[in-house]
Amino acid sequence: MVQFSGVRSCIVNEMREYGWGDFLAKIINQKPRNEILMNVFIKAFYEAWANNIFDQVPILGNFRGSNHNTAIEEFRDIDKKLNAESKKIVVQYQNRFQINSAVHFNEIRLFL
Repeated sequence: MVQFSGVRSCIVNEMREYGWGDFLAKIINQKPRNEILMNVFIKAFYEAWANNIFDQVPILGNFRGSNHNTAIEEFRDIDKKLNAESKKIVVQYQNRFQINSAVHFNEIRLFL
């Protein structure tokens, strides 16, 4: 048992050294079930990895999903308005073309 205690102490110290102190404290306090412990670790690992990248790349660090979703909604609204305006322009052009065609047709009929 003494050997295990030494190994455990070494692992704990090494985890803290590599920045896993918070994770270690959480699993000691919350004690997840053995069958999910590996999934808990994997999730924590990828979260820490992503946070590290966000810290190193400013444009990613400033990214917020809610801001992104807001921007998408704004573009959807603009796109809907643009589509509606485009339809109006096509109808106006078609109406003007029909009027010009009718006038032109009537002018031709006058000559016949």
